[in-house]
Amino acid sequence: MKKIQLSILTIVALCSVQSAAAWGGVGHHSAAYIAEQHLTPEAKEKCRYYLKHTLSYYAMWMDRWRGIKEFEAINNGHSIRTTDNGRKLSWAEGYNVKGRAMGHLVNAYKELGNGNYKNLPDSVVRQRLINMVHYVADMHCPSHCGFPEHIYPLSSKYNLKRNGKFANFHSFWDGSPGYKRKGITVKKYHEMIDKVSPKEAKKWQTGLEHKNLEKGLEGWAKVFIKHGHEAYAILPEGTDIAHLTKEQQEAVHDLADRSILVAAYRLAYVLNTIFKE
Repeated sequence: MKKIQLSILTIVALCSVQSAAAWGGVGHHSAAYIAEQHLTPEAKEKCRYYLKHTLSYYAMWMDRWRGIKEFEAINNGHSIRTTDNGRKLSWAEGYNVKGRAMGHLVNAYKELGNGNYKNLPDSVVRQRLINMVHYVADMHCPSHCGFPEHIYPLSSKYNLKRNGKFANFHSFWDGSPGYKRKGITVKKYHEMIDKVSPKEAKKWQTGLEHKNLEKGLEGWAKVFIKHGHEAYAILPEGTDIAHLTKEQQEAVHDLADRSILVAAYRLAYVLNTIFKE
């Protein structure tokens, strides 16, 4: 796939599982595409070797296959959970039997990092890469941050409206990167939002080098927990999303774009670190 020219509307139409997918097709394909622009030559070569495709090609793979029995262990791994105060990641919940996005990322990195990938079958490396391409984007989706119900109702029960009828909070944020951007392509979206200084990017890209990997990634958790709070603040209960103010529309775009960029740069960082020679 030398050029990605699919329009966002086309991608959305192709994604039959969009209603159950973080970021829908738009965010997942964009995060993966942007990440690939920031891979080192070594990392890009290794990813192409194992995947036989671009990162974007596999961006939605985990959602398409999540209902298959063989993948039951990862079916509940597309989100994170916070502790009772809603400000810290619950690591115990993150590593429960069913798994959570951060837990899957940590486990996959431990399997592949420090040159461990060289001792694994190509098929195993391939699957772990596919997992990370999806989960790193998933855990930066604002509506995939699970808060205790005394802080916010479940996103599926959070009362938004569309022209007076109930609208799903989760689904709105899934589609937020393409909100009111009719016809934009993934490539144009990348050109529009990827204006990050090296200094800012470096702030996002740290944690994997920490001796205690879970401790090192606490900074990652703080960012997407903050984004989760912002999502609820932008759309208070009862908001009619068909009639957002100009300020609300700008806030939606700002949060969606920022979240996608952080996810993309962190995915690139993970892959560059794994395949660093």
